[in-house]
Amino acid sequence: MLQLKNITLSYTKKPIISNLSLTCLPGTITCIVGANGTGKSTILKACAELLPLTSGTIIRTTNFGYVPEQSALPSWLTVYSTLWYATRFIKKKVTKKNIMLALEQVNLHSCANQKVKTLSKGMKQRLAFAELLVCNPNVILLDEPFSGLDYTSSKILEQLLCDFKEQQKIIMCSAHTQQEIKADVYYQITQHSTLHHMPLESATP
Repeated sequence: MLQLKNITLSYTKKPIISNLSLTCLPGTITCIVGANGTGKSTILKACAELLPLTSGTIIRTTNFGYVPEQSALPSWLTVYSTLWYATRFIKKKVTKKNIMLALEQVNLHSCANQKVKTLSKGMKQRLAFAELLVCNPNVILLDEPFSGLDYTSSKILEQLLCDFKEQQKIIMCSAHTQQEIKADVYYQITQHSTLHHMPLESATP
C-alpha cells in the first residue's frame, strides 16, 4: 500500500501542498489530474523521497521506482549500460538476458549500443520503463508519463502499465486530463491542495 497521511509540503516556507491524504492500492492505477502549478509533481517527488515533508507521513515500501516528466537518464551512457547501471542499486541479480528482454519489451533492443543522448523523448521514456522492468519495484511513480509521446511509444507504455497492474503493483501517476492515461481511480487536485474524486465516466473522450 502507498498511503499519504495529512502531508504538507513547502517551498521557502510557503505551503504548496497542505494536509493532503491519499491511499493507493495494489493492482490499481491512481491518477492525480490537475493544471500546472497545482502540486502534482511535488506529491510524486515527496513519495520518491526527493522532497522533505513539512509535516505528515508517507507510508510505502522501500522498493519503488520513479519516472520524472523530464528525463533523468545519464545521457553519456549507452542504452544497455543505463539499465546495467540501474541494477547496481537493487539486491536482485540481473543478467544480460534480463536486460535485453526488457529492451525488447520496449522495442529498444536494436538501440542497445546507442547513446542515450541520441534518443528521442519517446525512446527515453521507453528506456525509463525498461528500468522499471529490470528493477521490478512494488510501487511505481510516474510524472505525466504520456506527455509529448508519439503513438508508438504511447501504445507500448499503455501495455506495460496494464502488465504492471496485473502484477499487483501500486501505480501513482499524474496528468493534465483524464484522457491522457487509463487509470482506475482519478483525483482532481486544485490550487488549494483539495482532492476531488472524479467518476470514470468523465474520462471517456
